[in-house]
Amino acid sequence: MATGRTGRFSTSILTAYFLTVAAFYAASFFPEVRLWGINWFGVFDWYGPVVFLLAALLLPIALNYFETTETSSRGPSLSYTTLAIVILVLLIAAFVLFRGRTHFLGDGYQIIDWLATSGKHNKPWAAGVHAVQLWIYQGLAAFAHQPALLAVQLYSYLSGVVFVGGAALIAARLFDRKRERIILLLGLCSGGHMLLYFGYVENYPLFVTLIGLFSLVGLAVARRQLARIWLVITLGLAVMLHIFGVVVLPAAVYLLGRETEFGRRMAAMPRVVRWGGVLFGAAIAVAVFFYAYT
Repeated sequence: MATGRTGRFSTSILTAYFLTVAAFYAASFFPEVRLWGINWFGVFDWYGPVVFLLAALLLPIALNYFETTETSSRGPSLSYTTLAIVILVLLIAAFVLFRGRTHFLGDGYQIIDWLATSGKHNKPWAAGVHAVQLWIYQGLAAFAHQPALLAVQLYSYLSGVVFVGGAALIAARLFDRKRERIILLLGLCSGGHMLLYFGYVENYPLFVTLIGLFSLVGLAVARRQLARIWLVITLGLAVMLHIFGVVVLPAAVYLLGRETEFGRRMAAMPRVVRWGGVLFGAAIAVAVFFYAYT
């Protein structure tokens, strides 16, 4: 983290931060436009952009306070574990209190109907997701008033809990200082993908969670801060949950092979040969995809 000796953020970091805040704030005035997650504060009517802007302006001050208490013996200092637990609890409360009350897209209705009628799911490539939803439904069926709807909503909430918990753990592995850990955790918990965890009635919450954790695990593996077996585990679970998990397969192959003998030989080859191999592999992947798609 590029900070000065006093612990304050550098000018370049603050500039990048406030430009990002400005982009989010401006986009929040267009909630109906598909801006892929950067305009979701506008969904909360007039108070959404206002609360976001106030929180964004206060955040650097709060983080500098944490830095001061961490490096000084004066005043109490909360541990990173305590702060991460507080963030997780607050987000769990937000998932429930601000849960979505509409079913998005068409798959939501199909999933509820499938669970309620014990019918066969219509997407065999998402069998893993359906298995998790069915386990939750079977646990609720005996006492819940609307077990199908509640099962899918709970599936959404739990996906969010797994994401935030996993992000908190990996942030602790990636950084030694509390402030950097909190910055990463809060950044990961402020993106549009978090809307999937507010009772979203669809297949994707847990799949997106695993893709996000795969990305974080990959970063830790690349920095030699985590064993490569975790890369295989997160990739395997993502593919089991949804066939779209194969999109991160090239990244997994690279990370698993970069420090092997084969990887070292590939790195020693001329750039033209290496890029030719990459393009050839990509062409094969595209051909296989279109063959399966059609």
